[in-house]
Amino acid sequence: MSSPSEGDERLAEPGSMLVTGGTGFLGLHTCQYFADRGWDVTALDLKPFKTEDEIEGVDYVEGDVRDEASVREAIVATDADAV
Repeated sequence: MSSPSEGDERLAEPGSMLVTGGTGFLGLHTCQYFADRGWDVTALDLKPFKTEDEIEGVDYVEGDVRDEASVREAIVATDADAV
């Protein structure tokens, strides 16, 4: 992936990232990308990471992206700067 464009300054400095669908194929790669760049990453998904897919430094929160309360709770709990 390329670095954030000029319009995405918020992603230039590491912060706290909540990745919805974080244990799925795309979510795993998104979690890894941001974790490698110093972000505090939390994966929100219905199912936890498989043991072989666990990423060092990435936390997991059980939740359903279709449930607004679940997403809000995860954002507040992780103090996410980006989702």
